[in-house]
Amino acid sequence: MTQRLTVQQIKEKYFSDPDKVIQVRAGEILYDELAYNQRLYIVLSGCITGYMSNRFGDEYKIFESIKDQFVGVHSFFSEDHQSYAKIVASTDATLAYIEADEFQDRMLDHEFSSFVVSLALSELSARQRFARKEAFEKQESMKRLMQADKMATLGQMAAGLAHELNNAVGVLASKTTWLADIVAEYLNEKDAHQMFPFFEQGLHRGQYLSSSEVRHNRQQFERELKFDHSLARKIAKTGLAVSELKSLGTKDLRKAAERVVYYWEIGAAFYDMGIAARQATHVVSSVRQLGARHRQHHDGVEVNKSLHEALAILSSMLKSIRLELKLEDPLPEVFGSGGELMQVFVNLIKNAAESLTANNTESPTLWICSHLNQKQIEVTIKDNGPGIPKSIQHKIFRPNVSTKVEGLSFGLGLGLSIVQRLVEGHGGSIQLNSEPGNTEFKVILPVN
Repeated sequence: MTQRLTVQQIKEKYFSDPDKVIQVRAGEILYDELAYNQRLYIVLSGCITGYMSNRFGDEYKIFESIKDQFVGVHSFFSEDHQSYAKIVASTDATLAYIEADEFQDRMLDHEFSSFVVSLALSELSARQRFARKEAFEKQESMKRLMQADKMATLGQMAAGLAHELNNAVGVLASKTTWLADIVAEYLNEKDAHQMFPFFEQGLHRGQYLSSSEVRHNRQQFERELKFDHSLARKIAKTGLAVSELKSLGTKDLRKAAERVVYYWEIGAAFYDMGIAARQATHVVSSVRQLGARHRQHHDGVEVNKSLHEALAILSSMLKSIRLELKLEDPLPEVFGSGGELMQVFVNLIKNAAESLTANNTESPTLWICSHLNQKQIEVTIKDNGPGIPKSIQHKIFRPNVSTKVEGLSFGLGLGLSIVQRLVEGHGGSIQLNSEPGNTEFKVILPVN
């Protein structure tokens, strides 16, 4: 039985002549396809690649040889010594070689037979590894191609849907503004108690206090004025302090508080409707441009403002959830789209709220923080829900990933692929850290 030699034994026995070592530079052609070659090379360092051409002249990589692998096996052992591939140095490389003429008389020699068998096995192993690598790469390319085709189809469907929705959203936006003006005029005419400023405050600012600030104000109204919980909470949302209510100059503070709440809530409702209409416009625009790369961005976008607007849209969904806001103010402005950033935050906050609600989380809490870290703004959205399974965290931003596991909903879906695209469109990044009881998304945006 022919004994197989190791690569080291082959190098020592057949490729140790220092006069038969050559250096080739990256990009240098060792020999062309169909060229005459009677040398058998072994790669001492670097990388050598073989290419074949089709009838149109297009070249395709067919093998890759790295350290301790062979080049020129076919032409070395063939009768005509004709190469079937063009051989090119992919990197700077060092090669040792032997020539066929030296071994013509040894083809039947037992020792040389061991060399040939070892060489054939080594070559077969290298080609199999290369074929496996190429197959995996082709499979991944096909997956990416299919995904791109899916997204293109989705983009076409979305563009059609966006076109149908655009007019309806436009009517809602314009009529909201028109109706707010009509109601403002009516309330101003009928205002006999100087309450109209509270309508304007609600209309222009909405609810701008955090949950903890509202809770603090509510406790003051309950403690100092003995208001019931419901009225104290409503008046606390307006941002009016106890001392400011007392300064209105009326004896019946409860009645005054009810009037303030009435005017403020009407204004705040129009504020929320206006934000929702603008958000719908941005969503339709984003859907229409689902496959587009270029969108209109501009200077002067306020991250905290986009956060507040997102919270205003989701206010009803967040009623049963404790909200903790810690927003650094002021923050530098960013270059981008306020509407797109609002869409990012709406998606992330909505996902967290849905996860907390769907899984009946005890003491459901949502923490939202923003701060400046050197030249980047970091926005963290964290919840104490069930967490996202480790098995899907690495692919969570893919559009075709389902996050329902054994009946549990984690409030995620196509929205996260859009979120990632929008964040990256602002030159930023998004990170996920999740375990049971602590799921955190961090959005990182560069400042102007």
